[in-house]
Parts: sequence; structure tokens; C-alpha cells
Amino acid sequence: LGVDGSASNDASDMLGEVRHALLLHRVMNGAKAITAREVLAVATGGGARVLGYTDLGRIEEGALADLILIDLDQLGLAGALHDPVAAPVFAGDSHIVAYSIVNGEVVVENGKLARISEEEIIKRANEAAAEMVRSAEKKTGIAFLGFPEKEE
Repeated sequence: LGVDGSASNDASDMLGEVRHALLLHRVMNGAKAITAREVLAVATGGGARVLGYTDLGRIEEGALADLILIDLDQLGLAGALHDPVAAPVFAGDSHIVAYSIVNGEVVVENGKLARISEEEIIKRANEAAAEMVRSAEKKTGIAFLGFPEKEE
């Protein structure tokens, strides 16, 4: 499982992908087909195994220090804490990640990007998107941001 941007998942939400994988597997194979723990194992260590990596997908000495910490004390997870492993799979999204550590370096701290400015990313992304829409409108003559006129 993975998220590689808007080509496959506009929200870049790995927990959403995990949930969708679980639900699709259950739709095809029944409610007992896969558990939250099993789908998390696929999402973490499964990809590493498929690619032949032995230092990924587990928390132990000698493995790469990539992990996330989730704040389970949130309104969206209320009532789900009887199973803190399943709670993020069934009720979470990427916004519940409090910390993300990649190769031993904190990249998300207190739910915010730690190494770059989120505000700057938002500003630049919105500017780029607006320019793409303007360019597409100019080339096609279609007003993408306008509402269609009522037909009478």
C-alpha cells in the first residue's frame, strides 16, 4: 500500500488507503477476511518484504527509524479506544498524526510539518493551481471555476 500524490490519492492520506484496502478486501471476501492489525502489517512491513528490504516495516534495533505517533485523544476517535490499533484504521486520517519520524529525524511535530513551512506550501500550491486553471481556461475556452448557466 502507498500514497504517491494526486495521481492516486488526492488527499495523500495513507490511513485512508489502509482503510480502503481493508474495506475492499472485506467486500470481496467477507467481514473476517482481514483485521485492522493485518492491514497495518501490510501497509508497514508488507511493502518492505515485497521489495526485499529487511530494515523497514518494524520497530527494533537495526531497523530504520521510520514511525508515526498518533494522538488518540481526539473527538473523531471518541468511543474507539477499546482497540487503539483499529481506531486509526476505521476512524482516522492523516490529520491525527502527531509526530512522524523518518530515518530518525522528526518531520511532523505536534501535527505540523517540522522542516518546512506549511503556510508557504499552501500559498505556492494555490498559486500554481490557479495558474493551471487560468492556462486551461485560456486554451480550452472553458470557465472551470464558473457555475454553468441555468438552461431554460
